[in-house]
Amino acid sequence: MQENINNNAIALIIKSFLELGMIPDVDGFEYEFSYVDYTAKAIALLVSLSGMPVNNFHIGNNVSVELRDCLSDSTLDIHADVVPLKEFLDTGIKLFESNDPKYEMFNQIVVHGMNGGNIDLNYRASDVGSELTRRILEKYGFTWPALTSVVMNRFLAHCEKVGFINK
Repeated sequence: MQENINNNAIALIIKSFLELGMIPDVDGFEYEFSYVDYTAKAIALLVSLSGMPVNNFHIGNNVSVELRDCLSDSTLDIHADVVPLKEFLDTGIKLFESNDPKYEMFNQIVVHGMNGGNIDLNYRASDVGSELTRRILEKYGFTWPALTSVVMNRFLAHCEKVGFINK
């Protein structure tokens, strides 16, 4: 598991939603989870290919997950309730106005998850390179697994074990 978890934006967003106990019912909190063992397999496969032109490969799991669906999964040991966007934003305003320490959790989501509304979350400059890499890997029998509640529970258990989140 990740040793520098306190510096990981996605881990901070997940922690924030869980500590707030809610996640807004909006699209756009879609992320990919690239497991280190599969990332290593992808790298090893690409290195082993002979006759490939020198290239920059963008290695990442192309099976993304909507955090709203993932974190509201009742089979998780810790999960968040899905609430309307207005309720979520009203909660953030109340936390700010009352100087509640949980406002920092809300702020993490807005800054790292919503990009302050300034950037189109559906666009990533590396999409073309990622698609090329995905197709090459797929051609040689490599596919990324989808995130499961079992894997998410292991991640959450690690987060709890290292004191990153509390149940």
